[in-house]
Amino acid sequence: MNSERTDAILSEILNEHESISGFFDSIFGFLSRRTDFYCEIPSPSDKIGFPPGVNEQIVLKTLRKWKNNVIKTANEIPVAYEKEIATSIDDELATSSDNNVPDDNDIRNDESRPIFEPSEFYNGACFPNYCWSQTINEIELCILVPDHVRTSKHLRVNIDQSNVKIIDQSTQAVILDDTLARKWKASEANWTLARNKLQITVDKLVEAWWEKLFVSESRLDTTKLNCTRPIEDLSQDTQAMIRKMQWDNQQKQLGNPTSKERTNLEMLQRAWNVEGSPFKGTPFDPNVVTFQN
Repeated sequence: MNSERTDAILSEILNEHESISGFFDSIFGFLSRRTDFYCEIPSPSDKIGFPPGVNEQIVLKTLRKWKNNVIKTANEIPVAYEKEIATSIDDELATSSDNNVPDDNDIRNDESRPIFEPSEFYNGACFPNYCWSQTINEIELCILVPDHVRTSKHLRVNIDQSNVKIIDQSTQAVILDDTLARKWKASEANWTLARNKLQITVDKLVEAWWEKLFVSESRLDTTKLNCTRPIEDLSQDTQAMIRKMQWDNQQKQLGNPTSKERTNLEMLQRAWNVEGSPFKGTPFDPNVVTFQN
């Protein structure tokens, strides 16, 4: 579908709901009413629906695909979307105030509260002016920038294999300048700027858990990290094997035969009445045969 036509259709939905949450509610409501997106398949061979958890993986993979695709700052958001996004944020703040949670400005001005979200230093570390998180193959670095920094033109961002240097163009002040503890794929780095935070995403040169991001940091205890990996990061063969195991486990819990047991039953049924079979001429009864695991 033409991207302009798609944008026009989705913009109409967004304008109608005047909030991001309402927009997503319409999208997922449509998927529920008109597609098999929420259907869990009873067998890997079925063509309607998805194995358990796969629909959520599709959403997460798509979210990550577009996360760093376009650099958007508060000043670059199209005018047509300002009202919708602002309304969505206001709704969230209104909900928070009902629960006696301070609004965004109160949090920003209260020095006793953390500036970074826990998700921004998950499996990593947090410092006064920056934090970082990691997966087995990726680093996300989040850096605080001054309030007057509104667009990418206000920054000079230098990212190479061994160093990160961020400079405020208007004052020439160095926001961050440090040497990496390990190497990453600097040529594939992506960065975005929003709400006084510069977010840098870079793939690691080698899949491994980093003990620290910069040489100036203390070492992390990697034995305490969450070393699980999203299924979409694995090979297609491994993903298929995991989904098959998930399905077999679900079948066991329901008291139904697993995929291997079904295969064995089908083979037994085909061989039941063949020439030379000790069961030829008798009713099919799989209980008289014991299969070795």
